[in-house]
Amino acid sequence: MSRSVGSTAVLVAGILLAGVGSFAVPEPDAFGPLAVIEDSGGGQSDALGGTGTVIVGARCVELDVQGTRRLLVWRSADVRWDPTTRAIMFAPRGQPPIVISGGTHITVGGEALPTDEPAGGGQPTAAGVRWLAPPDDQCATDVFIVHAVRTGP
Repeated sequence: MSRSVGSTAVLVAGILLAGVGSFAVPEPDAFGPLAVIEDSGGGQSDALGGTGTVIVGARCVELDVQGTRRLLVWRSADVRWDPTTRAIMFAPRGQPPIVISGGTHITVGGEALPTDEPAGGGQPTAAGVRWLAPPDDQCATDVFIVHAVRTGP
């Protein structure tokens, strides 16, 4: 085997091994309409976030739960946005990827976004959250951090 072919094989193997188990953190623009927090995806919460239909808008990805919209917030280690198909690739640690697009019927598990109540009124702010792609002001204010997704009715 030539030196350049051997070097290329080692480089490809290194890239593949580095990508096992989680996604690399992309640039914020790479998230499209997703609201994304920096999170390694290690912990799991079983709180039910609802069952409904995914709405992929220009600025938000929401879940319509019986006529009420809930903003879905994704953990950086678990999610990628495909701008070509306008689909979400959700792959929590150790799980096969799930492709979610507008109109997909899902049930989400995870946790409510923790907030700090501001002194003197005003909007609550996210407590201890580092946004990689913050939600747009036009998104629903009922916010849920996705840890698990089940597709189907």
